[in-house]
Amino acid sequence: MKKQNTLGKFLLFAAAGITLGLSSCSDDDISTGESVNVKIVNAAESSPAQDVFIEDVKVNSSALGYLESTDYITTTNSGNNRKIEARTSGSADVFATEEEDLKSNRNYTFFLTGTGSSADIEVTEDDLSVPASGKVKVRFVHVSSMSTVSEKVDIYSGNTKIAAGVERGDVSRFQQIDGGITTIGVLTAGSTDMSAIKSLSIQNLTAGKIYTILIYGSTEVNARVISHN
Repeated sequence: MKKQNTLGKFLLFAAAGITLGLSSCSDDDISTGESVNVKIVNAAESSPAQDVFIEDVKVNSSALGYLESTDYITTTNSGNNRKIEARTSGSADVFATEEEDLKSNRNYTFFLTGTGSSADIEVTEDDLSVPASGKVKVRFVHVSSMSTVSEKVDIYSGNTKIAAGVERGDVSRFQQIDGGITTIGVLTAGSTDMSAIKSLSIQNLTAGKIYTILIYGSTEVNARVISHN
């Protein structure tokens, strides 16, 4: 009888060990050492210069002021549940923290937005496939705090709506439009009053390129073009 009890306990512990072993291989495991490409955009109005860290490893080599951006930076800190933190440069003051899965060999942009309690890090995975001939790929980030600019805006090229309902602090999806445009229009989302559209000058959008356009400003609404390739 003692031998049977001993065998039973052994089997019970063995089963528990297998269960623990399986749980340690869950989808939430962190895999480090594989490369991921990260671009950082400081779109946080009036923020001091920022440094960005992934799991306490600094990503950008120099502090990033408001409206500044980096090229894509290759880092080996990929994996699931990565802690991303923006800190005021030269201090331990945390601007914002986010947790995100960063898959190896992918391209991401970190947008720093908001201020105070609304400070945030918007993380997007970037599709850098080349647009069709004669086209550009473009998306929009609305961070303007002007009282005359709605929480949600539609974006126009001439009289053609190219992005609908872009919400303040959010990042729209990439889409393809004709290259060569040098102005965009901003209008309260859903409005049909084209006389109220705000026309913004931008740099020429060159066919074959990929861009993010920031809609920004607290006293005057402006647009800034950020290139991805």
